Amino acid sequence: HNSKSALEHMVIASKALGRPLPSGAQVHHVDCDGLNNKNDNLVICPSKSYHKLLHVRMRAIAATGNPEYRKCHFCKNWDDPSVMRVINLYGEPERYEHGECQRKYQRDRSVKRKEK
Repeated sequence: HNSKSALEHMVIASKALGRPLPSGAQVHHVDCDGLNNKNDNLVICPSKSYHKLLHVRMRAIAATGNPEYRKCHFCKNWDDPSVMRVINLYGEPERYEHGECQRKYQRDRSVKRKEK
């Protein structure tokens, strides 16, 4: 969409708040429809990281019914993060993985190297 419609949700959220949005704030569309700028579909997020967290939790709810669950980077299955490792490499978004999935990936990678 064009820049006018891309900013419309920011203007509407600012009017609903009664003042300019705080610096760094982002506006989240609850139904994920960027064209639905009704007040009850907009959530003002204090930061980009909070906005990303809302999307992560929405995907977890859709997949498992549990907003706390995370997807394993290797097997792509959703699980309780308490049984997973959290990896955060050099400023990239955090990544969740099962220890066994990561070990299997490393074993498979090692076998492929030896086959070359």
